[in-house]
Amino acid sequence: MQKNRSKDMKADIKGIITSLNINEGNFLIPIFEAVVNSIQSIHEQVKLEPKHKGEIEVIIERDKITTDIYEGKPNIEVNYPIAKITIKDNGIGFNDVNLKSFNTAHSTKKIKIGGKGLGRFTMLSVFKNISVESIFKVGDKHYKREIPFTTEYKEEDAKKTIVHGAKSTGTITILSGLKEKFLKQSINYSQEVIADNILKHCLLYFINNDEPKILIREKDCADINLSTQFNPKDFLINEYLEEKIKNKTFNFYLVKEYKSSFNFYSYTADNRTVETKKTNTILPIFKSKVTNSDQECYVGVYITSDFFNKRVQHNRLEIRFDKANDMANFDTVSEKEVEDKVVEIIERQFAGILKERETSNEAKVKDYLRHDGIGYRWLDVDSKFLQSIPDDADIKKLDDLFHNLEYKAKNDLNKRKEKLLSRDYSNKKEYKELLNEVLSAVGKQNESKLAQYVSHRKVVIDLLGKYLEWQNEQKKYKEESALHNLFFTMGGTEKDIAHSQHNLWLIDERLAYFKYIRSDIAQLYHGLSNTESKKEPDITLYDYDLYDKSYKYGDVSSEGEIKTIVFVEFKRPHRDNLTFQEYQRQMMDQVKGLDQGIENYKGGYLNVSQNKTIFFYYVCDVKDFNKIMKDAKEFGSFRTSPYGTLIRFDQDRIEEIMTYQQVKSSSIQRNRAFFKNLGID
Repeated sequence: MQKNRSKDMKADIKGIITSLNINEGNFLIPIFEAVVNSIQSIHEQVKLEPKHKGEIEVIIERDKITTDIYEGKPNIEVNYPIAKITIKDNGIGFNDVNLKSFNTAHSTKKIKIGGKGLGRFTMLSVFKNISVESIFKVGDKHYKREIPFTTEYKEEDAKKTIVHGAKSTGTITILSGLKEKFLKQSINYSQEVIADNILKHCLLYFINNDEPKILIREKDCADINLSTQFNPKDFLINEYLEEKIKNKTFNFYLVKEYKSSFNFYSYTADNRTVETKKTNTILPIFKSKVTNSDQECYVGVYITSDFFNKRVQHNRLEIRFDKANDMANFDTVSEKEVEDKVVEIIERQFAGILKERETSNEAKVKDYLRHDGIGYRWLDVDSKFLQSIPDDADIKKLDDLFHNLEYKAKNDLNKRKEKLLSRDYSNKKEYKELLNEVLSAVGKQNESKLAQYVSHRKVVIDLLGKYLEWQNEQKKYKEESALHNLFFTMGGTEKDIAHSQHNLWLIDERLAYFKYIRSDIAQLYHGLSNTESKKEPDITLYDYDLYDKSYKYGDVSSEGEIKTIVFVEFKRPHRDNLTFQEYQRQMMDQVKGLDQGIENYKGGYLNVSQNKTIFFYYVCDVKDFNKIMKDAKEFGSFRTSPYGTLIRFDQDRIEEIMTYQQVKSSSIQRNRAFFKNLGID
């Protein structure tokens, strides 16, 4: 019988190791298991000797020969890979009862204290060799037991000998032969990092004052005593005991965390941390440090429950929660319910801090909606939304949050519209309420869209002003392309840029509504005229909709004549050769290409009406404007308009010469009332 059990043990080891699925990120699990085994062994000894002072040593040894894993990290200080971890304790030792448990996969010996009977297998998942040497006592005699534990282990490999002169019991466990896939990962674990992780994993022992003295040692490093690293009186903020979720009991321990880089909550089972998650994933506003007793720290929430003890996976890496669709069939608790309880506990403990952050977020949101988020003003911002904003949120984060809020609001609005149109309501009162809700939401949404467009105009005007300031300060003038693109993209057409997105309104509001636009494209490629002219007007606008035979702009005659054509020319500031004669020549060149007619959407030619009106806008710098003004008035019959521009009416042409500064000033005047109403003037 004994022989058969040995055979089963050997056959099971590799399969069990594979099933545990210990990956590189769980590199420290074997060390945690060894330390907890030592704690439990000491607790057994304390039952026999109540005054026994338990002590554990974790000794780290590194491989200073293997260097190839450092490739690609020049001048970066890292730790040598770990060669061996030794765990020493003065617990009860590896007596016959413990050996029997060791030799039984899935042993139930420690089931009352949460043992899964798999700890030694997690060690073999990471290390190739586990060596155990233990002194234990039977009656008045001491014995030594040596166990070389590998994947080929057999029960008869364990050796037992009597020891004379021994005064105490205890166990030395050596983990060596780190497996290849964990070698590189081990360089990230300094003595301090390992100590911090052991403390975090076993923190509940310390909170309950149930821990032995634990020392973390490494050559050339000072010892780290975990008992001095954590004192419940100094670190425990508060504890919320016997909190109920449904009919299950949970305990919550809130702890100051000075070495963490975020607030977190941890599921624990049998006094050991299982899963740790960032608190801001369930309560975004609780992201930054808190001030507690005049010190800033992060907060860790450790949660214990018999529910977790029963639901922890065998590899101790996860708590098993039932899926949502199974909840109705089981007397159980969902993870969402636990998370909601964590939020409730934090809100109870840090009500003042959360209120301050919510107030700060409210001010941040108001400022955002006043400037960058005008298009989102129609959305309802409640306390729940304010709590969803991280307290360190920047504009980009606010953009993302409001985008998501708008998406949800639009979906909700569409559902209410569908309900209204499908007459999915029970009575007249419900109908009126639903109708008012929909009309109110649609009205707010449309107002917001208009506000967003007006805000866009303010930004464009400011950009034009900044560009002109920069030109004046630097005394350098680029090609007019920079300014041209601000009004309408060079080489573009109405196919590329919607009428609501270009900025020709800066010159004249009516230009925002033309449906056929060509920017810096030769006239022979405009697609309407049969001219062979290769002249490239900066901007040409026709009042014809090529894509819709119904005419959208009021100046198209029913016979297919076009009565309005607009040319816009942008001149680079401070041109040395700009004269009134050049202006005349350029204006006439643009008009000549219209003499032979224009094609309609069917390929035939549209007539240019004898009563056509051609608008010609000429935009230049103040210096150039002053240079040509005298000749324009004396020889060109131009006169000064009420806005300070030069204007001429000549048969079928209306010509206007203006400065970029006048364009900016006029745009501000035309939009000032809108800017003021939005609070962005």
